[in-house]
Amino acid sequence: MLFDSNLNKKYRLDINRERIENLVYIDTKYCVKVISDEYRLEYEPLLKEIRTFYDEHGEEETAFPTVKRILMKNDGKKHFLVTHRDRNSLTIKLNKEKLENRFIEIICKENNFKEKPSSDSFEYLINKYSLKREETIGIGDRDIDVEAGIRSNIKTVLISNRIIIDATYCINNVEKLEEIFEKLV
Repeated sequence: MLFDSNLNKKYRLDINRERIENLVYIDTKYCVKVISDEYRLEYEPLLKEIRTFYDEHGEEETAFPTVKRILMKNDGKKHFLVTHRDRNSLTIKLNKEKLENRFIEIICKENNFKEKPSSDSFEYLINKYSLKREETIGIGDRDIDVEAGIRSNIKTVLISNRIIIDATYCINNVEKLEEIFEKLV
């Protein structure tokens, strides 16, 4: 997470990386709210700056090899993506990873669904594609991802070192996803 050093430098703050990671893990808006309140900064400009940073630097991230391997399999599974990212930055990231055609549908900021933990986007996909809830899995690395899945009455996987919500499966290593998929077949 590069923006922590930029934030500290620009605003003369003293926030360590672990704290920012913990706050962002909960939610980016929550992170900005805590920092803006604590350091008496304006919320909206700070949120915009952090989102701009992610949009400009997010494409430097790479997909986990296991996730890419799962998405590249031709095993008849349907993959969807629900994200708060804007379509442009997401397209750049997916094209870089050669994953742009691996999703049947992508829901992003421009689709104007309520943000997770709202289950609106999940319900839309379940209904549009007649997905069987008992065969559908929502995967995420934050509590809001899992909460949206729980609200949609589907199985959930939380990928985190912190168990913060009662997901169907809690794993601390993305490599364990393949084991979960094998169990469900």
